[in-house]
Amino acid sequence: MVYIVADKFYSTKEEIKIEAQQILNKSVLGSKIEGDDYLFLLSLFQNHSEWKNKSKGGFSEIITGKASHGTTCFYLKKERNLEDISFIHAIKCLKPKKG
Repeated sequence: MVYIVADKFYSTKEEIKIEAQQILNKSVLGSKIEGDDYLFLLSLFQNHSEWKNKSKGGFSEIITGKASHGTTCFYLKKERNLEDISFIHAIKCLKPKKG
């Protein structure tokens, strides 16, 4: 199977997970994700089953932060709050390329 995220081809969901984890691990807590990393995450998150709800009203950036249970995760920075979004869940929702 082949998966496409940000116009890049991946053979497995594990490869996508590793790339997302590398972005998370290299980012300073609270920092804004930029460039190709931002484009990758934006493309990936659009597969999340709750994307429409989580991105409703728009967001200004994707940042890293600490979840209430202590893990580092990604957030959509909105005008009045932060909306957590799981790259693991987005990967689970990702469908392989057809054809």
